[in-house]
Amino acid sequence: MHKAILSGALLLLAACSRADQAPNMALPPAATNEPPQARLSSNASTQPDNGGLPQRGARLQQMIPALRERIAKGDAVASCQLAREFDFCEGAEDKAEYLSRIDTHRKTPPSPDRTDPASTLTDLAKIRAEYCVGVSTISPAERIGLWRQAALKGHVSSMLQYGSGLAFGYNQTLATVDELRTYKSEGPELVERVAQKGGFQANLMLARAYAPHLTAPDRMPLLRQAVAKSASTSLAYYKIAKELRSTTTETAPTDLALETEMKPLLWSMSPQELAESEQKFRFLRGKIERGDRAIVDIDALNNADVNQPVPGMELCGSGGVLR
Repeated sequence: MHKAILSGALLLLAACSRADQAPNMALPPAATNEPPQARLSSNASTQPDNGGLPQRGARLQQMIPALRERIAKGDAVASCQLAREFDFCEGAEDKAEYLSRIDTHRKTPPSPDRTDPASTLTDLAKIRAEYCVGVSTISPAERIGLWRQAALKGHVSSMLQYGSGLAFGYNQTLATVDELRTYKSEGPELVERVAQKGGFQANLMLARAYAPHLTAPDRMPLLRQAVAKSASTSLAYYKIAKELRSTTTETAPTDLALETEMKPLLWSMSPQELAESEQKFRFLRGKIERGDRAIVDIDALNNADVNQPVPGMELCGSGGVLR
């Protein structure tokens, strides 16, 4: 029964996934030497895995003790995964109850010979609620603290999730005021570190964040608020992103879409700003390090959970750790 329900949900929600990816090609090495402390750890990989995480049970509560034990020993992957589990389970039980009530009061019952979208979503919500029982009310501060802990240890996926502000979610501003103060001083630097490892999405995040006016849908408002607006810095990061775009396996806009984002920015800049941007581009491009690149498709990995009855382990198992 659950398999049939999940299949219907996957078909219904598949449109939420993004599949525009470029071929994986080698980026020409930069002319600078790589600092030893910035190297990716030997277990870094662009291939998704579960990072050796504990065995998952029927409920998250069964996995939490093992994750907390590893977190206490400084395991960044475990900290990332527990944060991801808590994000996934936020409000899961309430949502299942809400959809169940709606389903009960519908006037027209679904036909037995066809899949009803509302019933499918209700059943999927019930499966999630069963997995999340007892843990869907974890405080936003605790969840953000777990993301931050993993990010500060150099876990690339967590650096992007926390550094971009995506870890904060929506409608939690008043509940995370203290955490936001801390984020403002840390977030941009974490994204910059990933950008220096040649991460396409990290460079694009910074390009959009530094732009004085919106160049794309504002999906990361916290990062935009945490940096000082600069057209020349924005354009420099856009140029790097454009260079990386054809060499990444990360979800990326098409060349045309990227050009469309850049044009209004270019048109608004003075000759002096354009000259400054060229200097910044050369400086930032020179800081991109040799060796392993930080390729983490944070967009695709975040979207993947929409289609699953339990949160995936690929995000926290991908990308490695910066040393």
